[in-house]
Amino acid sequence: MKSSAHADRNGQIQLSGSGKLLVEMWLDVGCPWCGIGWARLQRALSEFDQCEQVVVVPRSFRLSPGVAPTPLVQYLAGRMRAPDDKVRDMLRHVQEQAASEGLSFHLDGTLTGDTVDVHRLLQFAQSQGKGDELLVRLFRARLSEQVSIYDHDNLISIASEAGLEPAAVAAVLKSNALRSEVDADQRALNDLGAGGVPFFRIGGEYTLSGAQPQETIAQVLRQAWEAQSASSR
Repeated sequence: MKSSAHADRNGQIQLSGSGKLLVEMWLDVGCPWCGIGWARLQRALSEFDQCEQVVVVPRSFRLSPGVAPTPLVQYLAGRMRAPDDKVRDMLRHVQEQAASEGLSFHLDGTLTGDTVDVHRLLQFAQSQGKGDELLVRLFRARLSEQVSIYDHDNLISIASEAGLEPAAVAAVLKSNALRSEVDADQRALNDLGAGGVPFFRIGGEYTLSGAQPQETIAQVLRQAWEAQSASSR
């Protein structure tokens, strides 16, 4: 299920092999529902008979472009025009949903903001065959450990734990490398008429919006695989 694909200039994913089922997931590491959606996708794939024929490609989406790192409760309270207590109740609900998936989220006290550097780093990790490892580590740092993913030193440390060379990571972060790839992913999702994440496209045709239940993802995986198999006969 490792990524074995690349995006062309128009943001379309090109698979390097034939007969594979492509699963694209647009996400933002700062989004708790994306962490839940990723966990549900992995569980659905673990029970999918053709899981070895699936290529999963995480794709970039910046939920808060241009937003400086801001306490999450403060940001949501302003955006929702709601009191802090209501925001905290909402975050507790998200944490309960995460717990039902075996995830331990601690959201109050974390920061939110523009994740452009995080996405550039994820693009780099995918090119090095470490995309999934870094993504999982970033989710844990951001959603469970309350580590700021907006600090370059933290990102270098996290990426090193995921198996990337610190010097190479630092070079990516100091530059504007892979920004065009991040922007292309964002445009591709906008072109689909979607404005939020998580968002799944399976087999290039079947789409799911939001952190759908594992059973729903599994059903669409089977449907997409059957359709793709039928079309190749």
